Amino acid sequence: MPKTATQQVITAKDNFRVRPQDINTRQQFFGAFDDVGTELSANWIVSFLQERGTGWEPFTYEEVDAYYKRSYDYDFRFNRLVEPEMVAPSRTHALAGLIPVGGGWLILKDEKYYVTADFIVRCYKVSPVMGSPEDAELSESEAAERIRKACEHGG
Repeated sequence: MPKTATQQVITAKDNFRVRPQDINTRQQFFGAFDDVGTELSANWIVSFLQERGTGWEPFTYEEVDAYYKRSYDYDFRFNRLVEPEMVAPSRTHALAGLIPVGGGWLILKDEKYYVTADFIVRCYKVSPVMGSPEDAELSESEAAERIRKACEHGG
């Protein structure tokens, strides 16, 4: 089955407008993946890629885990970024059974993890770096348009 456009893996060789350094990792990615644990893991990955400085190149678990362990003594978890996890459909229906949620934002291939276009866009939409003085003057609709254009693949 072919991958959808959102599952398309992105590497530094691709002409993707949003780079790791265009994403603000100083704040949580609230709402990007509808799960706090998943959003925290996504933030760690983007932060790791920013520090590594090679764009969206794939990485190994050992690389991101070593980066994470500079701050914590336990192992890094992807928290639904790669594979879905079984969760209750809602807190009010917790006894109704579990459903798979998440997965597919990172692709594991040949022991390396690749980010997808959807992963990048989700992170950027909730936490773009807006650093120029002109950015502070943008209206909400102008900021939304800038984000939309940045998230277009290519060019």
